[in-house]
Order: sequence, then C-alpha cells, then structure tokens
Amino acid sequence: LGSVQSSTATLTVNPIGTNYYASPSGNSSNNGLSTNSPWPLQTALNALNPGIAVILMPGLYSGAFYAYQENGAEGNLAILRSQYKWQAVLTSASSHALNLDACSYIQVDGLCLSNAPVDGLKLNGQHCIIRNCWAVDNFGQGIAANSPGVSNNVIEYNLSERNGVDNYDHGIYVSGPNNIIRNNVVRHNTGFGIHFYTGFSDSWQNDNLIYNNLTY
Repeated sequence: LGSVQSSTATLTVNPIGTNYYASPSGNSSNNGLSTNSPWPLQTALNALNPGIAVILMPGLYSGAFYAYQENGAEGNLAILRSQYKWQAVLTSASSHALNLDACSYIQVDGLCLSNAPVDGLKLNGQHCIIRNCWAVDNFGQGIAANSPGVSNNVIEYNLSERNGVDNYDHGIYVSGPNNIIRNNVVRHNTGFGIHFYTGFSDSWQNDNLIYNNLTY
C-alpha cells in the first residue's frame, strides 16, 4: 500500500495499521500522524477505513460530528478511541454528539458523549462495537442504535446516565436483530434504562442478547 500513480493522478492509500490523532485544536493541514500534528475530529472521521485507528487527544470537542458510510471490515475494524478513557469529551449545540450513519465494522472506545440536544451517540449501522463510553446529560438517548439499518452490534462496558427530558428518552435504545447489550451501567435516565423497540416496517427485532447489565 502507498501511492498509486498514473499519467493523470496520484492516489494515496492509507496503510492498514495507521494511527491518526485528533485534537480540539487540530488543523486539517496537519498530517494527523502524531500528537504534534493532529487533525480536527471531523477530518479524522473521514479517514476511517479498515485497520485505521483514530485516537482522540484529551479535550472538549464541540460540533456535530458525523461519519457517513465510513467502514472497517470483518476482522479489521476501524477504531475511534480516546487516548485516555473519558478525557475526550464530545458535545454538540445542534445535533448528536457523535453520529455514525450507514457505518459498519467501527469500534468506538472510551469517549465521553455529553450535553447534546439530541442523542449522545447515534448509530445507524451493523457490526459495530460501542464500549467503555460515558454518555451523560444528553437531552435524548444516551446511546441510540434504533435506526432501520441496525443489526449485529455490540454495546458493552458503557456508563449511560442522566440522559433525557421525558419518558421517551432512554439510557440505551436499540432496534433490529442480533445485537448484544452487556456489562453496561445504566442509571438515572428519564425513560427506561435499556429499551428494545422498533416501529420501522420490515425491521425484525429478534435474536438479541441482553445480559450482565446494571440498571437503576
């Protein structure tokens, strides 16, 4: 992997195993390859590919962070993780703190998702792993994986607390088949702790596993 050249263009391919760094003070003109040259988070999200890890340096990330059709691969996930657990804090004034839309094979690890006017983390995807995150004080769901295309995801070892403004807002909200929800602490949310429900036509709600969660 590297650069593929032709008579008209040069295509640069990210080598599998590359780590990119993001920072609240990052610049898109940086190369993203070290803590001394980090990218903004949105630039880093656009680089997610199989085997790519995006590492979020500590700080407050303010914006509506959105990944669309960014994918890893089976056995070779794309990874989005905090350099230090819960010290990368994502928030938004207008939307979800983090929105993974039509994404697959992405692992999100150790982020804090806080004070968003909608959901802390919104997932519309398959074969993703959400782990070790803290979703707190969001106006909607803490972690929402309740879109028509959701299936085969794992949500584990998260803390989801103090989310929601009414009984329709839950700590973890999931739809679709073949999801695993385990080993989470879900507490003090306005709606249910963990809620499985689908109102989407042609969407199945079967073969989900929920175990070893603490809810109150």
